[in-house]
Amino acid sequence: MRISSAQTDENTLSSFGAEAITLVANKNFSSLTERFGYALAHDRDVALAIKQDFEQCLSEADKPSSQKSTSIEVKYFKPNDTGLFALVECVTAVNERDSVLIELIVTGTGEEKYITLEQISYAA
Repeated sequence: MRISSAQTDENTLSSFGAEAITLVANKNFSSLTERFGYALAHDRDVALAIKQDFEQCLSEADKPSSQKSTSIEVKYFKPNDTGLFALVECVTAVNERDSVLIELIVTGTGEEKYITLEQISYAA
């Protein structure tokens, strides 16, 4: 999703993270796709890819998550030539046993920025 430079502050990026958490918690992968896309779709239907990766990370978990509370952390990259600007790390419980890490990446140069779902993984 394209965002403006005015939307790259910590509060706004955190609100994008909160939105992603809500969509994942509700298993609303279609809306998650519409808002953020998915960097790891790899030529798969995007909503289906997110759902499959979400289910796979939960099925591969060998022990309950130690992280039970919801958290959102925004990290900014040092200036670079790759276009990486910020990372939004979101952890949320999806049931009584499991939590997931949702990573949104902000890329772009100058005024043109994009926020994309980078991956969903198990939060150990």
